[in-house]
Amino acid sequence: MRVVLPFILCGGAGTRLWPLSREAFPKQFHSIGTSKTLFQESCLRLRGALRSARRRSSTILANRKHRFLIADQLDQVGIESGAIVLEREVRNTAPTACIAALMAIRLDPDALMLLAPSDQLIADGDAFKAAIVGGIEAAEAGKLVLFGVTPNHAHTGYGYILTADGDGAARKVTGFAEKPARELAQRYLDSGNADWNAGCFSLGPKRCSNCSRLMRRKFSRLAAAPWMKRSRIWALSFSARVMGTRPQSRWTMRWSRRLSG
Repeated sequence: MRVVLPFILCGGAGTRLWPLSREAFPKQFHSIGTSKTLFQESCLRLRGALRSARRRSSTILANRKHRFLIADQLDQVGIESGAIVLEREVRNTAPTACIAALMAIRLDPDALMLLAPSDQLIADGDAFKAAIVGGIEAAEAGKLVLFGVTPNHAHTGYGYILTADGDGAARKVTGFAEKPARELAQRYLDSGNADWNAGCFSLGPKRCSNCSRLMRRKFSRLAAAPWMKRSRIWALSFSARVMGTRPQSRWTMRWSRRLSG
């Protein structure tokens, strides 16, 4: 088995769950339903899911405003991160994923990269672990793996991973819909071939390389058009971006239910 390089995405802007969550103290740093914060639970859950894998310490990708908060919360639960990488501005998940890919290639060009969010409350830790283990196996086989949650109602605030027919946990991805209208969300729910996007991904070395090339192209665009606002270029969703890859390379691993996110 290849080495797994975990990256935890921790750059939320604090716009959800306001006024509890706010820019200086977004929801991942709050305790919701447990004695630990969502960020702490995410770090511990990922470490537990990868306990049997060859892995390195998790790298935290976060907003620079939260660097001391992150260090304090990691220390409280006895976790040493591999590194804490700080963003100057929040620019969604695609740029962050590309930074992680560049780091992964430098750390170990043969390793698998695992991206996971830090703001979810997951009730079934065993199901999450099984999905992660299965996703890593698929990534080793050259698949780009998205992790999905089986929906239990037509939620309009989540992205939907559209899949081919199948009975197992692993399904071929056929498309992606970002926060659909309620009528469309209900059709996805009724079809049985759509999962809520969990914002968690596993990629092999070749996919990491593709992400790094995407990063370099974006830098080139910035250099060629310095008058453009960075937000027009950088505010990209990684979930939507990976839908541009070859359909046969995309798979989703699903688990039962997420409480909040």
